[in-house]
Amino acid sequence: MTQGLPPFPATLRRIVTVTALSALFPACTSPLTPTALGPLAEGATPVSVSASNPVLTPGRVTVSFPLINGVFSITLRTADGITGTISGTYTGQAVAAIPGNTTAALELHIAQTTGAGSLITGLEADGVGAFVDEGDFTLSLKIASSASKILDGSKVILRGTAQLSCSASHRTVVTQHATDSTPRFAELTIDLQHEVGTSQCSAL
Repeated sequence: MTQGLPPFPATLRRIVTVTALSALFPACTSPLTPTALGPLAEGATPVSVSASNPVLTPGRVTVSFPLINGVFSITLRTADGITGTISGTYTGQAVAAIPGNTTAALELHIAQTTGAGSLITGLEADGVGAFVDEGDFTLSLKIASSASKILDGSKVILRGTAQLSCSASHRTVVTQHATDSTPRFAELTIDLQHEVGTSQCSAL
């Protein structure tokens, strides 16, 4: 049996900023905080995330954020009705362009499979949207099967939403859920959860 992701609290009462990304750029304000890129949950205040290696160009700032301690779970159903699961871990990097979108590249490692999921030998993923904040995101998933042994170049596009919480180690936790239906899979659902490595928060 595949273990599911830990439950996400229905309501995050409050997330208190501990340090400010804007301190890195005194001339800039809230647009540099990842939570400014998407809507906040009711009752939440912005989460502090320190940028790694910020790059400044005229009228534009690019900052990167490590995504750590990631766990994922995929549930799928093939066109002929066979079901299966895939679960594992991942790390990644998110890059936010101000102004612009946040993009992310994930390195997924399969740990356990069941049913139709046992035919999957490799996964690659990249996305755009809420990977360090709350809101909508899109994930592009490449799948390698046991038949080809290599990525066939086709992509499954999943769309979903992300929510924030605060971990026991006071890092921002991003929990994501996305779904899609394709000719290859009658149903495909993915749940992801990771910490933003340079963040600091506290939940009261």
